[in-house]
Amino acid sequence: MITPDGCAVEFYARLSDFGEPAIVHDAAGAGASILELGCGTGRITHPLVALGHQVVAVDESPEMLAHVRGAQTVCARIEDLSLGRRFDVVLLASHLINATGIPVRTAFLAACRRHVADDGCVIIQCHGPDWFATATESESMRDGIVFRLRDVSRPGPDLVSATVEYVIGDQCWTQTFTAMSLDDAALATVLADAGLRLDRYLTQDRTWLRAVPERLSLSRLPGHPAQEGRRTRLQVPCRAVAGPGQHGDLVIHIRHSRFRVDVPGDVMRVRRGRQACADVDELPDAAGRQKRAVFGQNWPRSWKLPEMS
Repeated sequence: MITPDGCAVEFYARLSDFGEPAIVHDAAGAGASILELGCGTGRITHPLVALGHQVVAVDESPEMLAHVRGAQTVCARIEDLSLGRRFDVVLLASHLINATGIPVRTAFLAACRRHVADDGCVIIQCHGPDWFATATESESMRDGIVFRLRDVSRPGPDLVSATVEYVIGDQCWTQTFTAMSLDDAALATVLADAGLRLDRYLTQDRTWLRAVPERLSLSRLPGHPAQEGRRTRLQVPCRAVAGPGQHGDLVIHIRHSRFRVDVPGDVMRVRRGRQACADVDELPDAAGRQKRAVFGQNWPRSWKLPEMS
């Protein structure tokens, strides 16, 4: 059985992990809830469950999911996923971030941001920066499986195409793929477009990284002791705004807090209950008005929010 993306179910059912669960576990922390996107037959899922994580495993192939044990499974395309819940960790492995289709890659990362908790993280596997320059035909063996990379070509800038062969005894499976390189600037851009930012690389070869949701530092918030005597205007991307509320207001959801954005002329205010928090700039967008809000999250109890005139 071959899945829509060209993976052989029979082969992946025989494949063990290559150390990925340990990387994920160390970055996630003990007991973290994990949403695994593109789980396949569960070669990473099963060790994560054994390590004590509650895992929701997502794949578009029911044949792949039939091999998953110990985790909740969801049969869906990553692009279409909308579970209505958040996780401590969202896992995007298998170099999916190197997809050549920009809309597909954008949709993958949007699904990550949609499902990660505001204090959580997205763990991503990618091709390392040197792989695109050095990729060539090669052969290796592990656990009795022969891995061959052949027909390597570079069909365009930042692209590598190849066919990989997997051989076990007299059985052989092949899969052809094309991957797009992301340098530091491109990676930062695609993450930012999804409301994420790079936190750190998890491996020396930079093939695993940890991204976190964009959010404001508490020390930059108006009313924080570090800002005493200063009037600070902060901005966050419009994507932080969940959508329209009642009476022309906007409702912003940050860590389950609810803020109301009023629109008095050219300047808006963000409010939490009756207390004004900060100013908001009003900029044009495709809908005629982009609201770039100024707000905070996890307000400390040790200091008061500023009163706005």
